[in-house]
Amino acid sequence: MAAAHSARVKAIRTGVSVRGKIVAYDDAGIHIQIGSLPRAASLFPIGEKVQMTVSTAAGRHTVDTLIKRVSDDLLVVQASTVMTRQQRRRGNRQPCRVACTFRDLDQQEGGWLDGEIHDISHGGMKIVSPNAYEAGACLVVKYCLFAEDIPVVATGEITHQGVDDKGQNYMGLKFLHAPRLEARRLFDASPSTV
Repeated sequence: MAAAHSARVKAIRTGVSVRGKIVAYDDAGIHIQIGSLPRAASLFPIGEKVQMTVSTAAGRHTVDTLIKRVSDDLLVVQASTVMTRQQRRRGNRQPCRVACTFRDLDQQEGGWLDGEIHDISHGGMKIVSPNAYEAGACLVVKYCLFAEDIPVVATGEITHQGVDDKGQNYMGLKFLHAPRLEARRLFDASPSTV
């Protein structure tokens, strides 16, 4: 990780929050240095659902996570694995909110449109944007993982599009090519609502 990013962890059940810095990311989860908090274990018990908001040069991202390990000065969180039946049917999609830009794959330059990734799986993602493409279109999508400032570039085909219950246009994109490590890390860490 190039730089330590600031993070805020908020317990969903109690609303208690703490600020810190991300100091590591590994198979155990995301390690957040929180300074001295003597009651951390009682405020953030293992298994507690929390929201983690991370600030980077690319913006702020929030992900629903679970506390995996806690000490007086360190929290280790990992993306929540609790899924509804609908999420399992959709191929283990993980909710998130990540800013992205996209354009038609055949377009040589320029023409980037803004969107937001609302969920992701190992096979694709849902992009919300007022500029939705029709099913069958192939896109190039660029986004930044919250722990990195280098954009990830993926290509995919629109499998469906529509309007969600909030009246927002969305597109379902099936990956044609996405760097495996980055797609896995985004799925595992899944930044969510701001």
